[in-house]
Amino acid sequence: MTDAGGACARCGRTRDSVTDAAQLLAWARQRERGVDQWLCHVCAREHVRDIEGKLPADHWG
Repeated sequence: MTDAGGACARCGRTRDSVTDAAQLLAWARQRERGVDQWLCHVCAREHVRDIEGKLPADHWG
């Protein structure tokens, strides 16, 4: 995570708003259509099966 002011591609939560270091480590990077995107710890946990199944974000419920 090189961009300290990054935001979650799903919900818009900013990394600056997260104060717990463990939660910052739980952010997940995804690459779709050649673009790197970040998911916050909440969205990553909620969509872990979709991420592991490599489903496109368009198919997440």
